[in-house]
Amino acid sequence: MTGISLIAQVFGMFSALSMMMSNWQSTKKKMLFCLLFDSIFCILQYILLGAFAGACTNIISLVRVIIFSKKDTNEYLK
Repeated sequence: MTGISLIAQVFGMFSALSMMMSNWQSTKKKMLFCLLFDSIFCILQYILLGAFAGACTNIISLVRVIIFSKKDTNEYLK
């Protein structure tokens, strides 16, 4: 196992932990915060593995999380 592959697996582990933590959060803001880190860790993992199509789908997921986190504060998104 190469060093880059090992680092990618660590990012994958952090991604899975962030996803699990999001299920245990009591507020929507905390849940979206955990999902934000889940998306970031997934993007980093896929880029290190060279899976750019997977990174692109997670970038879309990251944009979705950002939009949902701004939904209550922005009058145009309500």
